[in-house]
Amino acid sequence: MEWTDIAKAGMIVSAVALLAASFYLHSLRKLTINFAVAWMLFSLALLAWGIFSPKSFWAGVFSSGLAAPLLCLVIFSVIGGLAFSLMVSQLAARNRELAMRVSLLLEENQQMSSVIEEVGRKYEKSASGY
Repeated sequence: MEWTDIAKAGMIVSAVALLAASFYLHSLRKLTINFAVAWMLFSLALLAWGIFSPKSFWAGVFSSGLAAPLLCLVIFSVIGGLAFSLMVSQLAARNRELAMRVSLLLEENQQMSSVIEEVGRKYEKSASGY
C-alpha cells in the first residue's frame, strides 16, 4: 500500500469520524449549532476531497519524506480546532446561563424594591396618623 492510498483512506476515515463526533457532541449540547454545522461541512468537504481527488495529486504531495509529519500536523490541527470549538461553545452556554441568572436577580430586586416602598408608605401613613 502506497502513501497515496493511506492518505486517501485516512482522509475518508477521519472525515466520517469528524462528522460523527460533531453530530454526537451537538446532541450532547456540548457544541453549538454554528460550530457543529461548520465541522460537518468541513468533514463533508474532506470526505469529498478524499474520494474524488486524483491519485496523481497525492503522489506529488506525498512523494517526499514529509508525508508522516504532514499527516500528524493535520490531525493535531483538526483535534485542536475541535477542542477550541468545544471550549467556545461551553463558554457561550455559561454566558447564557449567567445572563438568565442576572435577569432573574434583577426581577427579584425590582419586586423587593416595590415591597419595601409599599411598606415604607404604610409606615408613613401609620406614623402620620398619631
